[in-house]
Amino acid sequence: YVGIFDNDGAGVNDDFAGRVVIDISKLRPKSSYDIFLPLRLYQNAYVTHPRGVIHLRLKLEWNNERKALLSYLKLPTKTEKLGNAITLNCADTKAFRNVVLTIQGKDVPGRYKQIVMKGLQREMKLYKVVMKNAVKEQMQDIVFWVSPFTSLCFFVAWMHCVYSNSVVYVPAYFVAGVNAILLKNYLYFGKDDYNAGFTPITISEMLLGLILGGDHSSYIKSVQVSRKIQKSKLASGEER
Repeated sequence: YVGIFDNDGAGVNDDFAGRVVIDISKLRPKSSYDIFLPLRLYQNAYVTHPRGVIHLRLKLEWNNERKALLSYLKLPTKTEKLGNAITLNCADTKAFRNVVLTIQGKDVPGRYKQIVMKGLQREMKLYKVVMKNAVKEQMQDIVFWVSPFTSLCFFVAWMHCVYSNSVVYVPAYFVAGVNAILLKNYLYFGKDDYNAGFTPITISEMLLGLILGGDHSSYIKSVQVSRKIQKSKLASGEER
């Protein structure tokens, strides 16, 4: 979490400019990130009130890949009153307020705000449109055999249900089909070419890091970004 405040001096609450959240689990070790992120006052990203941007430079270093991956499964130290909650010591009430705003934003649990409700409505409308178009496009791809292997699997499952004259296998085939589509999307969108080199850690890299990783191992590769040659320059070079 990164929070931006002005400094109004001791005893006076600082003005909250905005916050950003960075998912460290999606960053690659031994890599430097130079990014611009929009500031938000609320947790909901669809509350569209411009607050400016923040320029961050990050670098993630892992000394042991196995320990780093296993640390994501470790629960915080259990306390008697708070259980497994994460605790943070604050110097005073002003620091406590800044920490709360940085982590939570202006979203106060149990308090209704019209601006947050409008943001949730925008989000739900977007989910509805995306899901409707995604299902429609996927069904068209299956019917017109855009992906022959996927269409063949659905055709064989359908014929098996017709041959057995039963719908008992429909839930199992449905779950298998959804998993196959998710795996296909993972293989397609997880490529470096699609993400310009900023691909999150892959499943194969995590397995290698957990099984074979250790001190100073490098099974999880750093970000690989190379500058692409512009087509206009390439064409002029071929003409010469």
